[in-house]
Amino acid sequence: MAGMGPERPREQRKMKKWRRRDLNTNLLEVCRELRPRDLQALLLDAAVWLCCDDDTVYKLDTLCFGNLDGGAGTAAYVRQHLEAAGWPVQGDKAVRLSLDEAFFMAYALGILTVHELAEAGSTAAGSGGVDSGSAGAAGEAAGAAAPGAAAAAAEQQGAAMPAAAAESGGAAAAAAAPSAAAGQAAEPAGAAAAAVAPAAPAEPGLVAVPLDHVALWRRLQQSRPDFFLLYLAYHHFRSKGWIPRTGLQYGADFVLYQRHPALAHSDYAVSIVPLRPGQRAPMGWHDLQISNRLSTQVSKRLLLLYVQEPEGGADRSSPNALAQVAVHERLVRRWVPESHRLPPPGSK
Repeated sequence: MAGMGPERPREQRKMKKWRRRDLNTNLLEVCRELRPRDLQALLLDAAVWLCCDDDTVYKLDTLCFGNLDGGAGTAAYVRQHLEAAGWPVQGDKAVRLSLDEAFFMAYALGILTVHELAEAGSTAAGSGGVDSGSAGAAGEAAGAAAPGAAAAAAEQQGAAMPAAAAESGGAAAAAAAPSAAAGQAAEPAGAAAAAVAPAAPAEPGLVAVPLDHVALWRRLQQSRPDFFLLYLAYHHFRSKGWIPRTGLQYGADFVLYQRHPALAHSDYAVSIVPLRPGQRAPMGWHDLQISNRLSTQVSKRLLLLYVQEPEGGADRSSPNALAQVAVHERLVRRWVPESHRLPPPGSK
């Protein structure tokens, strides 16, 4: 149209839309800023819930942890139970963490304490887990997606994967750190206009009991039988600099982002393949073809993560089992005869 200037490139329009001003954010500093806040969360069914203020929500989104969910009613429920047990809670925003994210924040970073509702008068969860100070200091770099140094620091606490994990194909690109770009997660429709619901009284007879690392580890395995495999993969890729998110809608266990999900699409779809029999249904050739075709249709590459345990299986009673397992990455690509022909005999 007359009088209008040239149209800006699509990437410039996208960046202006999101107004990213923190492309060089130091993720390690964000982790350190969250530690003094002493975040408290409540385990409910198969999710972990936080009640926090806007600034904490923004910092969690910077680190790609959690999603705004549940509304004011959920936030009030979590607040009442935690405050009734004497734990300080700030803000009225409900943030839902997956089990993998919650344990990574508690065990590897040491910035989160998870509570469970128990009957009043019952004994608190026993100690015996990894010391939160040392484990958090070792895993802090892993949460900041610093490859190499993060894995070495976490390995000293038995939290990292063995260094002998094999990689192939495009999996070597997993060492790239994600962009520090982060924006505050969008609230559910209507949540901003909704008034804060009055705080409901805590359920009588129930009290929030803090869980140490070992107790939390065992409790999460009870909530989800395949938690060991899922967290193993989550910790592995997070320590290498990727941002794992659930891959349920793509028929995979995880999808991997190299940058913040608000700025880029995921690059890989990850399926976990345990080599120890009896943990999952074996992946047949037909299953592999289906997964590969589905990943290709959504412009992703299929990455198989093979989990190899020692003979007799790893001792899954504590997080130390992570150091007993090796993982191997295999990138799946379609074989095209015209493009993958063997060289003729005698040729260089």
